[in-house]
Amino acid sequence: MEFSTIPIIHAIWAAQKKCYLPLLPPDDSKILKFAEYSAAANLSLNQYQIFEPQDAVEFFVAVELDLVLMPLIGFDKIGNRLGSGGGYYDRTFACAKNSDTPPVLLGVGYAFQAVAELRRDEWDVLLDGVLTEQELLLFT
Repeated sequence: MEFSTIPIIHAIWAAQKKCYLPLLPPDDSKILKFAEYSAAANLSLNQYQIFEPQDAVEFFVAVELDLVLMPLIGFDKIGNRLGSGGGYYDRTFACAKNSDTPPVLLGVGYAFQAVAELRRDEWDVLLDGVLTEQELLLFT
């Protein structure tokens, strides 16, 4: 069962902030783009059965975001993240981390998904923290 971000999205809207959802690229670049998500937006399922804004006309790149909530399968105490294996988030945020104002990368998952240690590959992007149902862990 994946960690639900619906309450977080509602809190974002209640705070009158903007929320963006990732969209898969139409090419093989595996670099995500982001589109604004509002309560009125139409969503459709992509090839991985993940909802995306259907009628998006304006797209944003990673360096334009302030905070990114990233799904995960597992995480460790220093910010390594185990994803689903597509490499989309690592490719997307590799260049963003070199920005003057990189987005904060926050994994979202359950406390039971914590592991003692994950192997880190050179292309893996570290998380700044993880939000679980029990606590907010910050690694930096």
